[in-house]
Amino acid sequence: MRSPILFVRILLILAMVLIAYLVVGFVQQVRVSQQRQEELRQVEQGIAAALEEQALLEHQLEHARSDLAVDEWAREYGWSRPDEVPVVVIAPGEGAFSDSYEGRDGEASSSVSPRDAWWDLFFGTR
Repeated sequence: MRSPILFVRILLILAMVLIAYLVVGFVQQVRVSQQRQEELRQVEQGIAAALEEQALLEHQLEHARSDLAVDEWAREYGWSRPDEVPVVVIAPGEGAFSDSYEGRDGEASSSVSPRDAWWDLFFGTR
């Protein structure tokens, strides 16, 4: 009579060990599944960012190939078209309209009329 009770106890202990082993394995699989889902989310975010960057670069490339971009680049480097006349603006104090302007008489004058200043600039002093 003791033998069947001992046998049942051993079977119960073995069943509990088997159930514990299965539960631990299931928990590990759930943990691995969650890690894989997180990695998938990160990869999807990276793909979305790469697609946005690709769209931005394609837009920039399209703009760079346009005539407007060529004109902007040429203006930035001081180039002009064959039918245009480039104009260089002289800042105050660097050219003919400084505070110490010499008038027609060779004397410094701060009250020279604009007409006289232009005349002297293009045709020289009289």
